[in-house]
Formats: sequence, C-alpha cells, structure tokens
Amino acid sequence: MLGDSTVLIVEDEADLREMYRHFIEGKVNTLREANDGKEAIEKWDEDVDVVVLDRRLPQKYGDEVLEEARERGLDAPVIMVTAVNPDRDITDMGFDDYFTKPIDRETLVEALKDMLERDRMKDEVREFLSVAEKMNVLQNNHAEHLLQTHGEYQELKHKYVQLAEDLKENKASLSEEERVEVVKAEKQVQAA
Repeated sequence: MLGDSTVLIVEDEADLREMYRHFIEGKVNTLREANDGKEAIEKWDEDVDVVVLDRRLPQKYGDEVLEEARERGLDAPVIMVTAVNPDRDITDMGFDDYFTKPIDRETLVEALKDMLERDRMKDEVREFLSVAEKMNVLQNNHAEHLLQTHGEYQELKHKYVQLAEDLKENKASLSEEERVEVVKAEKQVQAA
C-alpha cells in the first residue's frame, strides 16, 4: 500500500512504537525504529522516505532531531505524533504534519501515504503544504485573537499568502496532483 519506502519511527514509549509498527508493518519495504533522539539521528539518512517523530524524547527532543536532520540536508517529510499540544512555537519547526496522541491506524497510514505522495512534489508545493499544515494546526488549537497578536504566527500567515500567490502564478507548471493538494490545503486553512 505504501510502496517501496523506508519509514523511520521515533518513539520512546515501547508500547506505542510497537503499535505504530503493527499499523504499518507489511505496508512499507523497510521499517526503522529509534527510541530516543540520539538513535534517531543515527538511523535517519537519505534512504529514509518518511519519519514519524515524537516531540518529547530522551537524549534530544524531537524538534532538535528535526533541526539537526534539516541542517544535514535530510528533507524526508516528517509527521509529528506527540502528546504535546501544538503551541505557537511550531511555526519554525520543519515538520509536514502534526498529530496529538493517540493516533489510530487509519490516520497514521493515511498520513504516511500523503507524505510519500508529497515527497514527489515540487519543493515549493511541499513548502506551501507544510506552512498550510502549521496554520491549520495553530488555528484549530488557539483562539484567533491570540494568533492575531503573535508575531511569529503573523509571519507564517504572510509566508502562506506569498507562497499561495507564487503557486497561482506558476499554476501551469504544477501537476494535477499538486494542484489538488494545494486547493485542499487552502480549504483547510480557510475552514479553520
């Protein structure tokens, strides 16, 4: 179902790691697991197609792992699955999707499928979808009046508008799949 892909699961709780493994075993070609931030850095290389990353990890927090991976040029899409409710500090994190635990099989498998499809898209589309996801998460978890006074959120919103305008100007160069994903992301942000 998820094709010839390599997924890295980074989760310090053994029972959750086992549950995620059970959810996706047999659906991917290679499954790697890490139980702390240090091990995540060791197991994350250019062969990894998608990362499922917890935010609170021993040794190194998930956002630190993500930052180090991005600095090393590792650009695999990242699904944050965490017990930490999203705060306005997520604006600078390089994740592509964000879920608060618990996550069910269908949601995780669908998110992995979306990330694998997204990985084949143009960089500017991936960036737009990532920014749109952050906007959506923040809008669904914080009151609008709080976001209006938050400078980093306003910068994110400005970036979203600019990326949307750029994509509209270059619409002819986008694949049908990319156009569909952009429209879907715009609708989610507007509905939040």
